[in-house]
Amino acid sequence: MSKVGAAILVLSAVAYLWTPSYKTPLFGLTPGAILGGLAVYLTLLQVLARSKLTFIPEFRRLLAVSIGLLTWAALVYSFSGAYPAAFRRILQIILGISVSWSVYTFVRSSKRIKIFIFVLLAAGSVSALVGIGQFYVGGPFIDLWATLVRPPEGRLSLARVLVPGLAPMSILLGYQLATLLPLAVALLFSRSMFISRILKGLVVLVSITMVFALVLSGSRSAIGSAFFGVAFVVLLLRRRGSRWGPRLVISLTFCILLYVLVGVFYQSARFLLLVEDISVAVRPSLALTALRYAFFHPFGTGVYRPSKEEYVILGPDPRVEAVVGALTPHNQFFNVLVYYGFPGLVMLVVFYWLLFRTLRKCWLATVQNHDAYKWMVGGLIGAFLAYLVNSMFHNAGPFVGDWFHWFFIGLAFSVHRLVLSSSPSSYDCSLLGL
Repeated sequence: MSKVGAAILVLSAVAYLWTPSYKTPLFGLTPGAILGGLAVYLTLLQVLARSKLTFIPEFRRLLAVSIGLLTWAALVYSFSGAYPAAFRRILQIILGISVSWSVYTFVRSSKRIKIFIFVLLAAGSVSALVGIGQFYVGGPFIDLWATLVRPPEGRLSLARVLVPGLAPMSILLGYQLATLLPLAVALLFSRSMFISRILKGLVVLVSITMVFALVLSGSRSAIGSAFFGVAFVVLLLRRRGSRWGPRLVISLTFCILLYVLVGVFYQSARFLLLVEDISVAVRPSLALTALRYAFFHPFGTGVYRPSKEEYVILGPDPRVEAVVGALTPHNQFFNVLVYYGFPGLVMLVVFYWLLFRTLRKCWLATVQNHDAYKWMVGGLIGAFLAYLVNSMFHNAGPFVGDWFHWFFIGLAFSVHRLVLSSSPSSYDCSLLGL
């Protein structure tokens, strides 16, 4: 059952990347959601068969916070009367949390973790190749995307300008590639990679393909965050020691330079002349309006509909007011704040604090024991940093619509358990259920 569950999880992740919006006749569910639900069902069967449910303490705490935020969100939606529209959001969060548990349960060994990462990178590179085809060829690649995604008519005209790959839109392609790219670069530092030059060359080719498609997607925050995540991974894996501060500063500087370089050679008006872009000019007003809205509704409203009295308009551009009233805050933390109030925001901050504290603890253990798992830990740290930075400028997050991110969250704790089991002198292996 364990092998079957791991295989279904892999297929679920691939289905999400390739058919994220394709609705099947089964209650309109996507293939990825159906396969993810099947993997969760197999996880429940395995737990019932063993009559034992074991988690390392770090994952148990993160699950407790996640379930707490899920429960609070359900209460907010109930009192705000936002159902049945909110039913989809609640199901997405439940599916995401459950998928992370399934990954933690079935993707246990080093071999399975590597296979899982390889398949994610391969699936992401296919989507990237489709995006490149959309830009340079158009027709068949855009038709393929339209068949799988079934986008609104107005979005078809953008597919060759801001390429979406196989994602519903270019922004989500940026989310995916920004998360996958640091993992691909980290793989180059794996000890086994030095044995196979062919495999190393393939990883380099995949990384270049992802960078190329990421630039063509036009998602500025995704490009910057991916460069930041990659730079941090390189600095983390090339140098010894555990200090993160200087590496964060150097990585940030390097990603800014790379971003400027992209702007110099490709669409300088979009990447460098930011002040003239309404999508950039409106961001401060969106953030301040969200804060003001939250103070009027401190426990959340489930939906975000600010009144004109709650608008905070900055700058002379007359377009800003109209955009502020039409858009959500474009920041996953502000989104959680307006949807679920200050209690939800606090739980989200605790959620990420637990996640990054676990990753740091995992990294220290690999450095101390010179583990072969350093590339896994370093790649996941870079992936989560890139995702977090990108989500500061867009709406998606693990509690606001992006259940795919839970695959990586489950993978992080699978790697953490693997690292703990390889250093029994430092940790109590009885906590691992081994």
